[in-house]
Amino acid sequence: MLTEEGRMGFRWMQARMIQLLLRHDLPVFDKQFAEHQAPQLEADDALKPYRDVAVLLYLRRECFAEIIPQIKRRLSFRAPEHQQREPLPARGRTDWPRTIAHQLRELPDQLPLTVDIRQRRRDFATPENLLVVITLLEYREAAQAALATEALADPASALRHPLQEIVADCTRELAFLQFAGLVRQCDAIRAGRADVSVAAIEERVAQRLIPGGTSAYQHLLRWRARLAALQLLDARPDEQEVQMLGADPQQADILYQRWVFYELLDHLARTNSLIEWSPQQARAAFCWGTPVRMYELIHDRKIRTQATTAGAAIPEWQHAPESRPDLFIRAQDAAVVAQAGQVIWRAPGYMLDAKFYQGHQGRKAPRDAVKRMIADLHLTGQRHGALVFAFQKTAPTARRDADSDEDLLPPPAASDPSGLLYCVNPDPARGNHTTPDVAIGIWQVAPVATAHAEAPANPALLSALLDTVHHALSPAIPVRCHGLFLDELGTTAHGALANTALMSFRDGAVASESREDLLVCPKPHVGAWRVDLVSLKHDCCTSRRCHIIGQPGVRKPTRISALEDIGTILRDAATRDTAEDDELTLSEALTAHIRQIAQRYADLVSPDLSRFEKEVRNDIDIGEGFDTNPLLDEHLRKTLVLAQFLAAQIRAVNAQNYAGPTILFCGVVESLCKTTLKAALKKQNLMFVQENGKYLNQTLGSYGRALDHGEVNFQKMRAACDASNHWPDPPAEAGGITLRRWVGRVNKIYDIRNIAAHQARASAADYATLHNNLFGSSGTGRGIINGLIVSWRTP
Repeated sequence: MLTEEGRMGFRWMQARMIQLLLRHDLPVFDKQFAEHQAPQLEADDALKPYRDVAVLLYLRRECFAEIIPQIKRRLSFRAPEHQQREPLPARGRTDWPRTIAHQLRELPDQLPLTVDIRQRRRDFATPENLLVVITLLEYREAAQAALATEALADPASALRHPLQEIVADCTRELAFLQFAGLVRQCDAIRAGRADVSVAAIEERVAQRLIPGGTSAYQHLLRWRARLAALQLLDARPDEQEVQMLGADPQQADILYQRWVFYELLDHLARTNSLIEWSPQQARAAFCWGTPVRMYELIHDRKIRTQATTAGAAIPEWQHAPESRPDLFIRAQDAAVVAQAGQVIWRAPGYMLDAKFYQGHQGRKAPRDAVKRMIADLHLTGQRHGALVFAFQKTAPTARRDADSDEDLLPPPAASDPSGLLYCVNPDPARGNHTTPDVAIGIWQVAPVATAHAEAPANPALLSALLDTVHHALSPAIPVRCHGLFLDELGTTAHGALANTALMSFRDGAVASESREDLLVCPKPHVGAWRVDLVSLKHDCCTSRRCHIIGQPGVRKPTRISALEDIGTILRDAATRDTAEDDELTLSEALTAHIRQIAQRYADLVSPDLSRFEKEVRNDIDIGEGFDTNPLLDEHLRKTLVLAQFLAAQIRAVNAQNYAGPTILFCGVVESLCKTTLKAALKKQNLMFVQENGKYLNQTLGSYGRALDHGEVNFQKMRAACDASNHWPDPPAEAGGITLRRWVGRVNKIYDIRNIAAHQARASAADYATLHNNLFGSSGTGRGIINGLIVSWRTP
């Protein structure tokens, strides 16, 4: 039996569910609500509107599918005998004795031209039929009154409310020929304008029926009594029990589970986030969060975390039971790794279980529920879950319980309105045999959130719950290869080199491969903790341990052991990064990637980089400005040195592809332009435009073409520089370069840079042209890099 707290929560939750189910899922109303034996209770005026709607909907099927069709098949009627005289030919049965006697009295010498007849006419205005029409009128009027109340709260919902079907059904039945002729008389009876009342007609019908009979009119009388007397179920201790309408108190957990689901569904609809709702599949599509992401909300369905091959399911755990959470939320764009029709990995979702536990006195959630959730998370490969309780009001304190050996987490701040009490998660330092980032939130979502059941549950709480889900499932990490070779020169803290005899793969097999064939394979899309040991020969792009099999353009990882490897890696990076929509983002990402490769190669060959630094100083030829000029920071100086080193190595082996140093040198130019010209244009709110008037990104190519199309973009550059005297014309510093000449030099190199970035190639002649325009010469003057550094002034 429910406690007093549970009883109050049950009755209000039940009332609220009437509104939710009629708006979103009427078939569930028919399954959830039924008549039960329950204690007698006093009428509650606050619940009367919900009681009326529930009873109207609950009894509709019995009325229109059983009672009315039976009555129409065997209508009650009266057929009294009427006697009258009619001319021949007469209608009805002729009463010859009367006819002959009448004729002898009036015209004895003539044949009769009129006859006396006996005639029976059916009269359907019986008390039984009057009661039927009165019932239909009352039923329609009650449904219309409830619809008027619904229209005040939500006009859109009222238009498609199930009560509209009751109104339509009543109107259709009242149009039945034998009923239509009684409507006016019944209206008068209901309005008190007739000699008889509704109660008197009901009493006459009861008196005329055979005691113990099973006619449809007896069924109608019982139906009317239930329509007037049925109350919403309120389970409380009492001796007297009567028939009441409601959900089964023994299944309060199921009612609470459905209430949480339909409250979330209603909240999504109210916030215009609901995109599609399929009652048959108990699945809703919605959008949420910033940035907006598409999700699915699934109610009481098995989680499909496995594939089906030849009709057999392949779960993550063999011979383990499947999980069926109360609610499950997953992103519609969730990544899936499948090989040969089998799902190897699927991006996790968010599990929610709703519990109507009552009478729990502990500060922590019930252990059974928490353990069940931990098991479900591991069985299904999920990482995030939440337990939603109706009556768990307090969070654990920071101390240790005297009767428990479990650590209690501190409660959230008292001002936290989210409803999240605390989290259950493993200690990263001690959780050596479990997923370290799994977490279970303990929430309280009370079934009495407002003073009236017609109002929705706490919107801030529901939004906080959805925000938590969005934060846990975002951002989506793409499935990519992050495999790295084991550094053969690295040692452990004990000074030992890598020993394959102490290494094993994820399935427990001992690694028998040589160290040169072993890689560590991080899988951040699975989790930050997931790092596998794999074999280059047997696993990479080959076995189920690899998640990138089948991705276009993917090849096995390579170790940089020779200069030729850099060209291959550069082509791979250019192919991958050209998918970027933003040219600036592409350039920065590609430059960073090539710089990392060059640094890695430099670490392998251990050159004397000071020699290449001297060469760069001589090429730039700005004296102490190489170390002191604020435009040329340490990162850019190191990039110039690495580019010079890479170009020297290419010349040393007589290679022909200078794409690597081309990308690095041009990356330095773009970085200088970003902190100077681009910043000046942005300060003046000036933007480059194309010939058709559309805006143009400020890339190396747009600077090089600034003199085209009537020099519109060049004049904007000139105006931005003049506004703060950044680039005087002529240059203020000795050896400077004019802005027009600088743009002309950029025009000669941007094609070389684009070919190197997108096609991973740059010939020796192209590189010579690039180098000459970047640094200039004694005969041609300053180049792009040193010319910008010398000519730019920072007030």
